[in-house]
Amino acid sequence: MSLAILVGGMVLVTLAVFDQVMTVVAVGGGGGPFTSRITSGLWRLSLGIHHRVHKHGLLQAMGIAVTLSILALWFVALWLGWTLIFAAGDMAVVDSLTGEPADGWTRLYYAGYTLFTMGNGDYRPDGAGWQVATVLANATGLALVTLAISYLVPVIQAAVHRRSVAATIAAVGGTPEGIINRAWNGSDLSAIEQHAVSLTSDIGLINQRHLAYPVLHYFHDNDPRSAFAPRLAALDDALSIASEMVAPDQSRESS
Repeated sequence: MSLAILVGGMVLVTLAVFDQVMTVVAVGGGGGPFTSRITSGLWRLSLGIHHRVHKHGLLQAMGIAVTLSILALWFVALWLGWTLIFAAGDMAVVDSLTGEPADGWTRLYYAGYTLFTMGNGDYRPDGAGWQVATVLANATGLALVTLAISYLVPVIQAAVHRRSVAATIAAVGGTPEGIINRAWNGSDLSAIEQHAVSLTSDIGLINQRHLAYPVLHYFHDNDPRSAFAPRLAALDDALSIASEMVAPDQSRESS
C-alpha cells in the first residue's frame, strides 16, 4: 500500500467536503476557500474578456456558468480524491470474476460510479477496509448531490427574486427624476416613502441572500429594468432628493 497516495486522497476528499459545507451550510461565511477563489477568478477573467469584446451576453451567462463550475469543482475533487484512495492499495479493487487487481483507469471508473451508485458488480472492493471505503465514497457522493440541490435551487430563486424587485422599482421610475415625478401628487412625496417602506423587507432579504450565496454577485442582467444594483441606486438617489425637498416645517411636524 502507498501511504502517500492514500493520505493525498484523504486530504483531497476532506477539503472537498469542507468546501461544500462552508459554501452551502455556513450562512454568511463567504463560500468555501476553493469556491470563493475559483468563482472570483472566473469573474475577473470574464470581465477582462468583456472589456476587450464588449459582449454583455458573456457576463449574463457567467452567473450560471460560475454556479455550475462550483458543482463541477466538488465532483472532480471527490472523484480524484477517491480514485487516489482506491489506487493506494494493490488489491483495493478487483475484478469480480477473476479476482485480478484493477488497473489505474478501472479504479478511476470504479471511484466515479461508486460516488453515485453502489456499482454494477463488475468490480468489487477486496477486504473489509476497502468495503467500508466504498460505502463512505457512496455516502459522500449522495451528500454531494443533496448539497448541490440545496445550493442550486435557492441561488436560482434568489436571482429571480432580485430581478423581480428590480422590475418593481423600474415600474415606478427608471431614473431618480422619474421616480420623483411619479411620486409627486401636487403637494408632497408621500408616495415614494410608501414605496420604499414596501420594499424594505425585499431589499433586506436580498442582502441576506447575497451574504449566504456570494455567487449571486456574478449574476448579470442585460436588461436595465431587471438589473438590481442600478435600480436600487436610482431609488436611493430619489429618496435623497425627496429628503432635500421636504420643507423645514414639514420635517418638524413629522418629528
